[in-house]
Amino acid sequence: LHLVSAYERARQYDKAISLLEKLIAKEPRDAAFLASRLVHLYVQNNQQDKAVAYAKAMAEKDPKNPEAQSRVAGIYQRLNMVDEALAAYEAAAGLATSDAQRDRYLLSAAHAARCAKKYEKAEALAKRLANSGSKITAAQAKRLLFDLYEEQNKLDELELAPRKEDEKK
Repeated sequence: LHLVSAYERARQYDKAISLLEKLIAKEPRDAAFLASRLVHLYVQNNQQDKAVAYAKAMAEKDPKNPEAQSRVAGIYQRLNMVDEALAAYEAAAGLATSDAQRDRYLLSAAHAARCAKKYEKAEALAKRLANSGSKITAAQAKRLLFDLYEEQNKLDELELAPRKEDEKK
């Protein structure tokens, strides 16, 4: 890995990629850990097509694993393939084994949608998460909603909690 880093710093991406591919083949249990690094090198070397193919292969290799789907979503997001990233995050959420895990994937999807200025999608996900059983997730979702409305100059439409006057009625 140190040699991979050295090649990367020297912008000898082909050599770094070759070493990392060999390392992944030799140590397949570490492939998930090294996948993002490999994709980053593909992108640095203007091989986006290889990065996409690698992401798709990862998704197909472990289709029932929510963590694998989430990693693939992150790769798609890094490649600015927002629709694919959102689909992968939602697939991960559908495979989640706990509410906390599902919420984490959906929150990642909401942030990805926000970054891509897909405000309706981000807002829908954030509103869904604002009602989460987890206070932390609900707070994060409400903060995201605030940020979304602020970016769109729609703060007057934001209603995160009942107003004092409404509570008295």
